[in-house]
Formats: sequence, structure tokens, C-alpha cells
Amino acid sequence: MKHVSDEVVAVGEPIIRSALEALHAYHDAKDGGATAGEIERLRRAADLACHAVSEFQKAAKSL
Repeated sequence: MKHVSDEVVAVGEPIIRSALEALHAYHDAKDGGATAGEIERLRRAADLACHAVSEFQKAAKSL
């Protein structure tokens, strides 16, 4: 397995943190009875944030 540098981890941490926050917001809205439109907006934001993490991880693998 390839070693990931501390620099790559440091760059990726805010991206992962943002995705986790987006997922929490989505689940909180879903559990809290938010409107369907708000839940869908937050679901899409969480999906995009998770996709950004995935893309970052793919790019980091190729370093």
C-alpha cells in the first residue's frame, strides 16, 4: 500500500470535514421534519460533497 503524505492528508481533511457536515445537515433535516425541498437541497449538497471527497482521493492516489 502506498504511503500518503501528511501534506495530502492536511489538504484532504477540510474536504472530508465539509462532506461530513453536509451529511449531518441532510440527516438532521430529514429527521427534523424539514420540507421536502430543503431535504432534497441538502441531499444534493451532501452528494456533491461526497463526490468531491471521492475525486480528491482518486487524485491523491496518483501522486
